[in-house]
Amino acid sequence: MKDIYRGSKIIWLHFASVSFFFVVGDRVDNGSDSLGTIRYIGPVVTAKGASALYYGIEWDDWGRGKNDGSVELPS
Repeated sequence: MKDIYRGSKIIWLHFASVSFFFVVGDRVDNGSDSLGTIRYIGPVVTAKGASALYYGIEWDDWGRGKNDGSVELPS
């Protein structure tokens, strides 16, 4: 289970089954002491699964992550 923060309320949800509950601005905890904020929800053209739903998360720890979070939107 993962923690989803909406304001001061913590909602216990499983990522795989409740993606429709997430909105941009939600606070998330990956279960390994990494907190972040959802900044993007949608497709990523350059991804292998272009029809899949992707989440762009701005992590509180700036050293975490593999990129700057920018994406190419579908045209």
